[in-house]
Amino acid sequence: MIHARWPRIGEQVNMTPEGQQRWQTTVVQDRRGDLLAVATPAPYVGKDDVRPGQRWIVRYVDAMGEYRFTAVVRTVEQRPVALTWLELADEIEAVQRREHVRFEVRLPARIWVDEDEGEGRAGTGRGQPGSGGGDTGGADSSGLPAATVDISGGGARLRVAKQLPPARFYKVSIQLPDGPVVSRARVIRSCEQRLPDGRTAHHYALAFENLRMADQDRIVRFIFAEQRKLRRRGLS
Repeated sequence: MIHARWPRIGEQVNMTPEGQQRWQTTVVQDRRGDLLAVATPAPYVGKDDVRPGQRWIVRYVDAMGEYRFTAVVRTVEQRPVALTWLELADEIEAVQRREHVRFEVRLPARIWVDEDEGEGRAGTGRGQPGSGGGDTGGADSSGLPAATVDISGGGARLRVAKQLPPARFYKVSIQLPDGPVVSRARVIRSCEQRLPDGRTAHHYALAFENLRMADQDRIVRFIFAEQRKLRRRGLS
């Protein structure tokens, strides 16, 4: 089990009564010893739904992953601000490490054979057909068009219309909202999917090789931002 820090004052957390899936977003307001005060979620303010002795599940995320713990309600304050004081009931657990947080999403991508069998630099575009090497500019203009099926900080699953040529390493460019991530990758498994129109789609599970930490951070931030959007809409 991986242990994590307490949420910080001012940090956003999600919480739900134990055994339910009624996640509400709130913010940490104070901490005193082993007690943590959060703003009582709006739907519960002024009601008896939050009671001393009640157990809640609290979860939050940071750049290292998603964390969760069970807490017991100790006191509930209504004035001057509606606060719920929680006491940790068990250890804080990392439910997903950053490189393993996998998110299903369709993102435009390109993939091509990495012709440089040396160590290379992830994200340089070396080996890209027609690139002349060295720069990520035009990284999405060559190679086979593809789309992600899912993505994580450690790799991605791509759907490609054509079968990839055999190679030890590939370069992949995946378009995030803030720009492309380009990395060397290796195929760890593949399969074919027969589409309703009779065509065949090729699926490749890729592991990133030498991905820059800054780019991994971008991927993880994107995943967590999308997960928060789904939670606010009640879809996760």
